[in-house]
Amino acid sequence: MKKLLYLFVTIVFLSSSVAFSVERPNIVVLLCDDFNPFYTGFAGDPDAQTPRLDALAKESLVFKNCYTASPVCMPARTSLVTGLFPHSTGCWGNASDLFVNPELTSMFRGAAEVGYATAMIGKTHWFSGRGYRREFNSVEEYFHQGTKIDFIREIVTTFGSRQGRGEYQDYLREIGKFQAQSQDLTNRLKTNQYVARPSLLEPEETCDWMMTDIAVDYLRNAQADRPFFLMVGYSNPHSPFDPAGRFAEMYDPESLTLRENVTPFQKYGTDYTLAEVRKTKAAYLGKISLLDELAGRVIDTLRDQNLLDNTIFVFTADHGMTIGEHRNISKGKFWEEVARVPLLIRFPGLTDAGEETEALCQLIDLHPTLVEAAGGEVSPHVSGRSLLPILQEPSAEIRDAAFCEISNSGHFNYMVRSDRFKWFIEAGREYLFDLEADPFEMKNLINSQEYIEDAQAMRERLRKFLMTEQLNYSAGYVPLANRLKTKDD
Repeated sequence: MKKLLYLFVTIVFLSSSVAFSVERPNIVVLLCDDFNPFYTGFAGDPDAQTPRLDALAKESLVFKNCYTASPVCMPARTSLVTGLFPHSTGCWGNASDLFVNPELTSMFRGAAEVGYATAMIGKTHWFSGRGYRREFNSVEEYFHQGTKIDFIREIVTTFGSRQGRGEYQDYLREIGKFQAQSQDLTNRLKTNQYVARPSLLEPEETCDWMMTDIAVDYLRNAQADRPFFLMVGYSNPHSPFDPAGRFAEMYDPESLTLRENVTPFQKYGTDYTLAEVRKTKAAYLGKISLLDELAGRVIDTLRDQNLLDNTIFVFTADHGMTIGEHRNISKGKFWEEVARVPLLIRFPGLTDAGEETEALCQLIDLHPTLVEAAGGEVSPHVSGRSLLPILQEPSAEIRDAAFCEISNSGHFNYMVRSDRFKWFIEAGREYLFDLEADPFEMKNLINSQEYIEDAQAMRERLRKFLMTEQLNYSAGYVPLANRLKTKDD
């Protein structure tokens, strides 16, 4: 089946004006952090100023129903690079010490093994602590030899920059803003990191701007005779809600439209009236607009270097974030604002007209999609499924359900999303929503007699998922006797 897909897409490329076949495209992935999937112009938000992403959407396939494997950073990112769900990686939440077997981080390995230059810039967060020392002498050795990343420039996130040494922290010291920025971030953490208040930095002084500078420099110096696989892991629009410079003034809170499932609430010591939620959304949208500009810089560089038309370009996020929806400002939940992620794939020769798809898919499906597009072999352990059939035909389906999971306060929590329903369980409490009739998830149907069979069907789908989607190290093993027989033949 994979060979047929390669053949089909290669024929499409050869019959178009694109100057390469699918076996050798460059690949660029921009991975954001805590990005509510509804807060862009192309997603329908009436206030969001995202002109570069909106233009990208017109040349991409927009996946309207893509779900993360976990609604929190580390397990979501670990699942992306491994192509596995948290129950297989063991990463159920953010951890202070986690070492992922480098053989499993095969999204980069899969490309490297077929000759790609591989690069990772910015936030990784699929391992933590010093667990890598079990197998490697240094973190650089872990990246280069273990995960097969040729070029690695880890840049700390906004909160990470408040202490320690590093490329970005040293830059803040050079411009004389480290101490003030560190104190400001510490104060936000001690009070309420989600309160909207402008940054002390200018946009060009943010960590995401530095990440983009490095990415732009990398693209300008890319080897012409070797394709590249580049991922940029951005820090934003993650808290603190501190838009920088002109982005802090971009949105008028009083004019913003809130989603239907936003009502007043109190949290983090703050009284979130609707006016306060609008201030929060204004700050959050400011950070999204910064990312829009940065994505535009990367796209412009690809165009200037004559690389855009032979580059697969992906824009996505690890998970979403509620901005007042469901009386909350947080992640770690299964609401649509959190479990769903934006996903744009610009694939020259396939998505030029720009389309949308309702097909259910997972963020981890990027893993086999990109490895296959590079002409590599997808590791047998991968649970992700290639999106190439949907890229070829947006009405195609590769999944009958999408799943999400996380561990909180000693509970393993799960979500199942079908075409119509969403079911999830948190701390032993079940929820069922009819997304066709109730897209804002405002009426829990779990105790409704009318939906007993639907709820049971979703529970059974979870059981099937957990029974079949497992990491299997023995896959492909051939018994010794059979190997000897084959050898004799």
